[in-house]
Amino acid sequence: MPAADTPTAKLIDHIFDGKEVGYKKAIIIQVTGKAADFSLDAQALQKGTGLNSAWDARVFGQKVFVPWNATAGNPLGDADDPYVSNQFRNPRFDATIRSQRKSQALFDKTLEILELANAVSTQDDVINLLREILFGVRRLLAGKSFDYPIPQRASLDDTRRAVAEFLSAASGGGRLQAVAHALFLCLSEAGLNYTSIVCRHVNASDAAGKSPGDIAIEADGRLVAVEVKDRLLNESQVAASVTKARVAEITELIFLVHGNRGEAMFESAQHEHSIQTIAKKEFSSGLNIYWESFLRLSNSVFIIVGEDGRRRFLKFVGQALEEQSVDARHRWAWTRIVSDM
Repeated sequence: MPAADTPTAKLIDHIFDGKEVGYKKAIIIQVTGKAADFSLDAQALQKGTGLNSAWDARVFGQKVFVPWNATAGNPLGDADDPYVSNQFRNPRFDATIRSQRKSQALFDKTLEILELANAVSTQDDVINLLREILFGVRRLLAGKSFDYPIPQRASLDDTRRAVAEFLSAASGGGRLQAVAHALFLCLSEAGLNYTSIVCRHVNASDAAGKSPGDIAIEADGRLVAVEVKDRLLNESQVAASVTKARVAEITELIFLVHGNRGEAMFESAQHEHSIQTIAKKEFSSGLNIYWESFLRLSNSVFIIVGEDGRRRFLKFVGQALEEQSVDARHRWAWTRIVSDM
């Protein structure tokens, strides 16, 4: 991801931080059109100007920008006509219409981006500018929350499918950690005596977050650490977690594994044997070590908590994603998945 402190990035961030959403849409629509066809004028708004480089940006926005924005959760509003305001009903976005604008500072910054798109030498340069704009969208969304439209009904099969679809994409463990967090919150709501459930921030190390694991649970005076693994378990992973658990005086250490998107848990039979040996040794010193397939545990929980519990689980996943500030594309994905249930 390009640095956000370049002059162009700062210009883009000023536009996305502004109150007028039209300018945010404009730099995406206009530069996308120029990136698709380098012969077009990035400042042209209407086709009927007699110039070969003119094009109908409004229709292009309706057909291209609106569907893209919708699939991303409508981060730039849900209007089906992105150029409905008067400032975009001109032949061209240039200095001749500046005096009619309320926010002339944002107008000037938008014009600077579009003039830059027209001034570059190659189509690749325009594409690179478009990438910078899209990274600006990503920065805009990083600190924003999403809405998660939970369905009124949540069958066992639908809940399983939603989770399987969500976990099918790589996320550096962020998606699995949020789902696991939601699972334990669901168990707490169902009556397990959890005094507290704290989830480590997905981008922080355990040491930095002062957490003995991905999820730390206190229950009946016991300290429980849950390590969420999107890879199959090996001996070194378990040994490292045991050291952290001992330092934190943990009594229960749980490995929740979803390494092959199925029920397998160990890298090999040799690793399984070594991990079992570690578990037997640690038991004598007061540390209980468990491992379970995420699929097996979640399926059991979804049955035990019933339909109301499954709906709470779906809500808790969204809450966990927000609390952990998981990357926007993963939060978009959960929004889309629950919307389609």
